[in-house]
Parts: sequence; C-alpha cells; structure tokens
Amino acid sequence: MNGSEMAAAFLVLAYSFTSIARLFFYLPQIRSVVRSTDAAAINVPTWAVWSLHNLVSSLYGWFITHDAKFALFFFASGACTTLIASVAAKKQFAFSKVLKEGKCT
Repeated sequence: MNGSEMAAAFLVLAYSFTSIARLFFYLPQIRSVVRSTDAAAINVPTWAVWSLHNLVSSLYGWFITHDAKFALFFFASGACTTLIASVAAKKQFAFSKVLKEGKCT
C-alpha cells in the first residue's frame, strides 16, 4: 500500500468514525431542547440549514452515488437536526406568545 492509498484509507476511516460520532452528539442537544421551556439557546435557522443539508446529502447519496449507507446516515442525521429545529421553533414561538400576552414575569 503506497502513501496515497494509506491516506485514502485513513480518510475513509476518519470520515466514518466522525459521522457516527456526530449522531451520538445530537442526543445531548435533543435532550436539552426537549427539557427547555423556551429553547432560547437554540439557533433555529442554523439547525434548519443543517437539516436541509442532511436532506440534500441523503438524496445525493441515494440518487447520484447510489450509496444506500451514505443516504441512510444522512437521513438519520437529518431526522435528528429536524427534530431539534422543530421542537426549538415550537417552544420559542410558544414562549414569545406568553411574553406578548404578559403572562410571564
């Protein structure tokens, strides 16, 4: 195995490891947004863009590269980011209504 083949093998391993690790790192964020009352610390547009990226990546993997594992990973990742964005948006909207109605001190 020459140097460029070793580098490519390392890159594949590193990409796989960091992609799987990323799924596990969504869990604390999901837990935080679910437990939060106002989700003020969550930047919804950022998570929405990440959700869009994951959706496009999943479709790319399925239709362009025909790589089902790649597509499935990005689909799962997109489900996580979409959950975070949608729960945060719902809580932020509800909390802003409470503030506007003067029911929160």
